[in-house]
Amino acid sequence: MSPATTTKHLALAGIVSIVLSACASNTATTVPVGGQPQLKSGFMRLTFSVAGQLDFSKYQYSVTFNTTGSALTPEFGTKADWKAFSATFRSMNGSGAPSVEVIQYISDPNDPHQPPAQVPEAVTPSQLQFDARSSTFSVTFQRSIAGDGSQQPAVNWRFNASSQTASHIVDTMGRCASCFKSPQLAVNTSFVETIAAQGQPDIAPGARIVSVEFQNSP
Repeated sequence: MSPATTTKHLALAGIVSIVLSACASNTATTVPVGGQPQLKSGFMRLTFSVAGQLDFSKYQYSVTFNTTGSALTPEFGTKADWKAFSATFRSMNGSGAPSVEVIQYISDPNDPHQPPAQVPEAVTPSQLQFDARSSTFSVTFQRSIAGDGSQQPAVNWRFNASSQTASHIVDTMGRCASCFKSPQLAVNTSFVETIAAQGQPDIAPGARIVSVEFQNSP
């Protein structure tokens, strides 16, 4: 995969005809979710909530995963440990409507101390769907796309979330760039878990993260 790979921006209209529910078999492990298609085995749904109304004209909203199995939380700022960065699901204003893209972090094995390349990942509508509401958006995705490009995801994940302008991070899950320590997400189990942000009251409501909810089907 190269940086020239075309990113599939999956817009709001695609949420209606989800292959997930159409292809679910009777033997698949599913997690019922009110008002949304059931999760097929091997999928996760994240729901990102802010204090005000989502403002895609000003902000991008992201959830970054460490899917290597290590206990490192993805942290932002000048001292970011890139070993904790596997993939980011970034929601933004694309082609006139909110959309989402998947970014993989590809390290140079000959120079591991340099920041990794951020490579857009090509995905299909059967692998990823996006739905934006007033103050929340959800991304339903096949977990296998959350690797770093060099390996399949492990069974224990960590995460962080951020809101940002084009030039800087506005808010994260913690009170500072390195304050949040992610709980372990054991993706080989079925769970629904909501993790509340630690909160920064001086952040504009449209950028202030309230919580991220994870629904997982092993």
